[in-house]
Amino acid sequence: MSTITTLLEQNAKMLSLLQQNTQVTEQRQEIQDYNVMPDFSKLINKFDGESGPITAKQWLEEIITFSLLHNWSPAFTYQMATINLIGAGNIGYRQNSLKLLAGKSLREYLRRLLFLNQA
Repeated sequence: MSTITTLLEQNAKMLSLLQQNTQVTEQRQEIQDYNVMPDFSKLINKFDGESGPITAKQWLEEIITFSLLHNWSPAFTYQMATINLIGAGNIGYRQNSLKLLAGKSLREYLRRLLFLNQA
């Protein structure tokens, strides 16, 4: 009888361990399915609005490249562009944002904003 009792105890322990292992595996899968939003603020250069049209175009293409690469929505792309404006670029944006928006695409809007002084 003791052999049967020992086998039953071993089976109960193994069943318990398998159940615990299954729970841990399910928890790991839940964690692996979680997506973390990278911090793009360190990757995208700041634009000061005073660096000239070549720098402005490079900065705009950088924003657009990140947007396409990471499938950003137009609203998120716009937000990333505006938070990376500093100095005169930020002042120009604040002063002209409503006038420049006027039904244009984001790309056209940013081009008009960046080249405002040359238009």
